[in-house]
Amino acid sequence: MSLKHGILGLLSYHEFSGYELNRIFADSLAFFWPAQISQIYRELTTLEKAGWVQSRTIVQQDHPNKKLFRLTDEGRQELTRWLSVPKADEPLSSKFPIMLKTFFSSDLSFEWNLADLKRLRQKYEDELRRLRAANIEKEFAVQSVEIKPNRALYWQATMLFGQSYYEMCMRWIDSVVAMIENQER
Repeated sequence: MSLKHGILGLLSYHEFSGYELNRIFADSLAFFWPAQISQIYRELTTLEKAGWVQSRTIVQQDHPNKKLFRLTDEGRQELTRWLSVPKADEPLSSKFPIMLKTFFSSDLSFEWNLADLKRLRQKYEDELRRLRAANIEKEFAVQSVEIKPNRALYWQATMLFGQSYYEMCMRWIDSVVAMIENQER
């Protein structure tokens, strides 16, 4: 996936400003595809030049003008083309900075590694709690996106992935902590 396809996918639901897209990313897609607002605006410019999105400006009196983006027919075709590439043809992610650090962590003390892993576990636990409390359907309803049953099903599928991933990471940490504690004895 690329950021551009994430933006095209969101714009297939409704027109949004860059600020609104950033909020939706933060509340829904960030656990598997994080994006900074500067990246979103940069990508919107690129997508508009490619003819995949169009913008319109809403003049506002009490606030800065608002620029809304919508998907064009060409953008919808690109989104459909990208979605039609089988998931099995996508490369599996193999870059895990945490694993790279873990591989070389023998240069640090047992105590430091245990404390570091416990902090990491807490971070996963906090993210899991946040994810369980998130309500993607509510967020999209606020944005006036029509919530069709099949959309909610696939949104829930990604939430399940995120929850399962964080749970797996916490189990891994528990196992490594046990290994370190056994080695230390």
